[in-house]
Amino acid sequence: MKVSALQAATFLKNSQEQLTQRSIHFLQDLLQHSLPANTPIYLYGSRANASNRWNSDFDLWIDRPMTTAQISALIDVIDASFVPFHVDIVSSPLKAGYFEQQVKQSVVRWM
Repeated sequence: MKVSALQAATFLKNSQEQLTQRSIHFLQDLLQHSLPANTPIYLYGSRANASNRWNSDFDLWIDRPMTTAQISALIDVIDASFVPFHVDIVSSPLKAGYFEQQVKQSVVRWM
């Protein structure tokens, strides 16, 4: 059975979209179960402003104070999972200066 280039491209795009959606669900579920209820979590960067590619990283801002150990524990779970995307997590308070300005310009409430 021959597969046309269009069929292959369609299959790949569908696979990428499914993997992205499964990853989003996993990340949101992990954060929901790891953080206090109603903790605001924001998306920033290319995924927030819709300039991302399918395999772009997830830049997340958790709007509550967290220790480096707490963030590292979340990253360890993500790294051990099926999620193929790099995930950056920052927490409040944000580092002051240029980084804070950039994040707050492109932030979108994610959950």
